[in-house]
Amino acid sequence: MSDYKLQLVKGNNNLLSFSVKLADATAGQEITLSIPELKLEKKYKTDGEGKIADEFTWNNLSLWSPETPKLYAVNIKTDKENINDKIGFRTIRVDGDSILLNGKSVF
Repeated sequence: MSDYKLQLVKGNNNLLSFSVKLADATAGQEITLSIPELKLEKKYKTDGEGKIADEFTWNNLSLWSPETPKLYAVNIKTDKENINDKIGFRTIRVDGDSILLNGKSVF
């Protein structure tokens, strides 16, 4: 796997964006994304460039913050690789002089 990304879509607390690029650019390779704690499992097939891209809604995510640094165990699996990672989901934006983490002002 040459690159992967799983993150919240900007401005949305329950829309996830997932993308993968395999080093081997072959179509039809199966990729499985799973987050066991959320009972989430999604299967994909790569395109002709060895890529997949998807956006999907998942409700009831616990957002990461310094007070509650929630990380989810994530597994991305192909027939050749099995990657385990821990990912925290959060939103961050600037509003005037304020930095907002998950919609709340932080210092």
